Amino acid sequence: MKEQPSREEQLVLETRAAELAKTNTLCSNAENELEVVVFSSGRDTYGIESSFVFEIEKISNITPLPDSLRGYSGISNFRGTLLPMIDLRKLFGQPQTDQTEFEYMIVVGRRQVEAGLLTHSVDSIRSISENLATDTNFIQENHQGYIRGIASGGMVVLAVDILLDSASRTD
Repeated sequence: MKEQPSREEQLVLETRAAELAKTNTLCSNAENELEVVVFSSGRDTYGIESSFVFEIEKISNITPLPDSLRGYSGISNFRGTLLPMIDLRKLFGQPQTDQTEFEYMIVVGRRQVEAGLLTHSVDSIRSISENLATDTNFIQENHQGYIRGIASGGMVVLAVDILLDSASRTD
């Protein structure tokens, strides 16, 4: 049988527990921050919540799909799962270039992998303020749903849920 701690040991344990239970002032701002993976597609810089990112990989092979939904460049085999590949330039109506220019795919999903985002470079993971500029009136109406907001420095923070919902659409 385990012995009960002495009165002195109990006091030490309670003091430690009280210290650990205090709000850490260094972490208190974390509630207002969003951790994002920052990447580039063309000349534009984007961010996506890191909680949606499963993996970042060099692109190996994309199979083009004729008549695919707007914004999709084809499919890629990721560990036995066929993923739709989202080309943000195509989605946002920007000038197209050859798919071979993309170097990476960011594998994203909610509980499981659902799609790949094509990108030229992955720049960093950083914490940004959750208070994003949400006045996106200057963006075409049919693109606004894909954008969560604009961070300082002009980084476009994507609404990954909306992107994934459109990737899983079957109409």
